[in-house]
Amino acid sequence: GVMGGPVGEHKVGIAGFSKGALGAAVAFGRETKIPGAWIDSAPWLGLGGMVDSIVRPYAGWIAPAITGVVMASANHFSGGRVDYYDPLRILVDCRGPQRTIAITQGLFDTTVPIQQGERAISHLAGLRMCYDMWVYTPPAYCNKGTHHQEMWEFSDDMRDIMCEFWSRTFGQS
Repeated sequence: GVMGGPVGEHKVGIAGFSKGALGAAVAFGRETKIPGAWIDSAPWLGLGGMVDSIVRPYAGWIAPAITGVVMASANHFSGGRVDYYDPLRILVDCRGPQRTIAITQGLFDTTVPIQQGERAISHLAGLRMCYDMWVYTPPAYCNKGTHHQEMWEFSDDMRDIMCEFWSRTFGQS
């Protein structure tokens, strides 16, 4: 093919943005042969965490009950497949050599609360034997957008960081 044929599995990484980042984090946790993952603006706490973060500022102490009703309905209508995988729980069960993971999220993200990214960073920081973690959390705000904006507002920085991250992941200079 154009790329010169198949490459070894040690040369294939995974990346995701927003909900795709949640899926990428789950895949990275489940498939230990993936050497590196770029996780950008992931809703680490799944739908339940997102619903709670949206409802809590308005509903206060009753937010857990509202979130519970929303999640019960979502699980009922999906056949119980909502928030089936918890990436942070999966990533704790690590085997094999240390792998690289980048967690990126704009500090002003109003779609996925920055506290979710901070929770993932804190969680994975205790697993240094498993992960070489990279963190990039700029004050991204572009054209009134706050979610997954760092690549547009800080494109030069982002390109440099991604190049360095993937080069290290794949053992290139």
